[in-house]
Amino acid sequence: MAMSSIEIVKTPWDETLRSLVGDTRRDLRVMSPYVKERAVKQVLEALPEGTTMRLVSSFSSAGFHRAVSDTRAFRRVIERGGQVRNYQRLHSKVYLFDDTCGVVTSGNLTVRGLTTNYEYGVLIREEAALKQMAADFSAVWRHKDTGIIDLAVLEDIDDLVQRVPRPPTPALAEPDIKTLRELWGDEYDLLLKGGEEAAIATLSGWQLDVFKALTRIRSPLFTLSEVYEFEEELQARHPRNRHVKDKIRQQLQCLRERGLVKFLGGGRYKKLWD
Repeated sequence: MAMSSIEIVKTPWDETLRSLVGDTRRDLRVMSPYVKERAVKQVLEALPEGTTMRLVSSFSSAGFHRAVSDTRAFRRVIERGGQVRNYQRLHSKVYLFDDTCGVVTSGNLTVRGLTTNYEYGVLIREEAALKQMAADFSAVWRHKDTGIIDLAVLEDIDDLVQRVPRPPTPALAEPDIKTLRELWGDEYDLLLKGGEEAAIATLSGWQLDVFKALTRIRSPLFTLSEVYEFEEELQARHPRNRHVKDKIRQQLQCLRERGLVKFLGGGRYKKLWD
């Protein structure tokens, strides 16, 4: 009897995931905004030798501080030879196993998303749909606002987060989106409390200078044009650099990968600290 091209997948689906990962021979592709080490460990243990893993997530320094995601999880992927990228507008949870099947689900790559929360999705084997999913993954992977994450970036995030006092209440395993929306409307990004002092203590050079410029912009939302207003001041601090605007954009990207700035598109940005 032929397999159905679409099957329902709901929690607990950790065993299904491990089985699908174990049958993957070339390329495991995952999109998940929140990622935890225990879930990644399960995936990597099932991943055959020689199979690559590409992981797209959404980086926020406050998220790491609140234990929504673990830097250790991404470190495991990189140390296994995989690749990690940061796309901050990501909300989708997609798992692609070679070109044979894919899962679209509400479940993040966390133990709660695999076993505890009531998550719901579909396992797809239909060829045309898989081609579209693969094309969409590639588009996000190569997007101009998608940043490359390496071990050095993860070390910088750890250094930053460790300098911020832990909140008095227990860390959220995953954010309560309803509560966050009530607080901030549709802009429910977690903000790193005390992040300004920690960032100033950990950043250096151009990154520090651009970050300090951002602290002088009063609004949590700002534009590239507003940052360019500090061009002469930054030029004076770095007289040998003749491409200050290019350098500003580069440093905003670095601050994005460290989860301190969110790109909103169209030259608009948001501070992820408070």
